[in-house]
Amino acid sequence: MVQSPCPARRPPVRGSNVAGGGNPPPKVGADSRGFTALELASVLALIAVLVSLLLPAVQQSRERARAMQCVNSLTNLGAAMHHYHAVHRGFPIAQGGTDGGGDPTVESNAGRLSTFVPLTPYLDAPPLWEAIRTSQARPKLNEGGWDDPGGDPYADELYEEVADDTEDDGRPQVAGPFPPFGPHPDEGSYEPWATQLPILLCPSDGAPGPAAGEVADTNYVLNWGDHGLYNGRSDNPRGVAKAGGVVTLDEITDGLGNTLLMSETRRGEGGWAFSANVAVGLPATIFDDPQTNCVAAVGDPVEPGFYGQTAAAVVTAPLRGDRWTDGAVAYTGFNTILPPGGPSCVVGGTRTDEAGGTVVNPAADFAGGGILSAGSHHLNGVNVLLADGSVRWIANEIDAGDPHAGQPTDPAALAAGDLGESPYGLWGALGTRAAGELTGGF
Repeated sequence: MVQSPCPARRPPVRGSNVAGGGNPPPKVGADSRGFTALELASVLALIAVLVSLLLPAVQQSRERARAMQCVNSLTNLGAAMHHYHAVHRGFPIAQGGTDGGGDPTVESNAGRLSTFVPLTPYLDAPPLWEAIRTSQARPKLNEGGWDDPGGDPYADELYEEVADDTEDDGRPQVAGPFPPFGPHPDEGSYEPWATQLPILLCPSDGAPGPAAGEVADTNYVLNWGDHGLYNGRSDNPRGVAKAGGVVTLDEITDGLGNTLLMSETRRGEGGWAFSANVAVGLPATIFDDPQTNCVAAVGDPVEPGFYGQTAAAVVTAPLRGDRWTDGAVAYTGFNTILPPGGPSCVVGGTRTDEAGGTVVNPAADFAGGGILSAGSHHLNGVNVLLADGSVRWIANEIDAGDPHAGQPTDPAALAAGDLGESPYGLWGALGTRAAGELTGGF
């Protein structure tokens, strides 16, 4: 009998438990284990180091984007200013408006409107301009404050009585609708004044916006030149701003690319920082020696860049950029006397409160002049708009000449207006429109 051959024996499968071959099953925990506490701590430390290295780069990238948006806003403001000039043959009045015909009982904006108000139709805000140039309903005053018109008999009665009263700032309260071109530029219950124009804000400035019922802000201010006693005057021969009058391109004989039109400012935010606040109630000697009678008089000797917090005589107010509507230089203007980032000092502007203390007068027009400095939240400098529409970066360390140099205060000299070249270096020269300085293209 023939037997079939034995089948070939297959090799055992690797890892099987066949006797005589393969690997035994792994024991639990023999070849796999979790992170130890030391390893976990090392990984977390590595992640923390990477985050610390990357976070500043991310923050810098975001700040660059914000700064570029600030530059774009200035560029668009320059285009709007030139568009306005092409239509009206001059830049917008820096401080103007209605005055009630000289009758203090007639509500008006007291001729205090800033450049930005007539510029609104050229800032993609025609509806806002239409609201400004027409009469607007006035909120009615009730026990809880300002409310919408109508519906409350008590408010109706009080609304009529309020015409006989006066506000804290000395101006008469008025019943009835707001007049065309609006009330005083500090009237926050007037909706157009409380409307924030995005183009007027620099996102690098982290100051909080105004509360409801307050006038909106601006981070951009107009060049009034290198002499603080011309601030708010109609005969200003230095900068590109006049009260009640216009400046034309033909008047800028120093060159459009050598003359400042606007600069940045930090918005008033309280605190003690130089570039966001104004020292008020200073004597007129600030014009004799800006360094001694402004910078040294109000500055903190321990912490540069801040007002002296313990000096009883220093009264500060967060006025810079606080009202986009207000043509007073403390709010929407600057001088090229002290370099960017310096303090701002104004003559007068205070009153005595009920407790006998010295406080800021909210109705002050700072007609006594002042030294208002440019500033920003950027590191070590500001963006500026030149009269040719270009935007440049100016470092805080720009040549600003002799900070002790005095300014002519004689009325006859001021009326003549021929003050010659600026004593405040390149920065001062950029602030004048027709002083004959050559900036060399800076």
